[in-house]
Amino acid sequence: MKNKIILVCDDEEGILDVVEMMLDAEGFTVKTEIESAHVLDRIREYTPDLLIVDLWMPVMSAR
Repeated sequence: MKNKIILVCDDEEGILDVVEMMLDAEGFTVKTEIESAHVLDRIREYTPDLLIVDLWMPVMSAR
C-alpha cells in the first residue's frame, strides 16, 4: 500500500511540530506549511491525500 501524504497548514510552528510528530508516528508522510499564501502551491507540489488546515490563518482568513 502506498504511503499516504498529509499536508498540514497552520501559522503556529508548535502546532505543526506536534501534529507532524503524531502523524509521522502513525506511518504517514507529513508535509507542513506555515504560510497560508503558499498552501495552494504545496497542494500542487505534494498532491496530498488529506489536507488539515487552520481556519484562522493570516492572509487566507481575510479572503
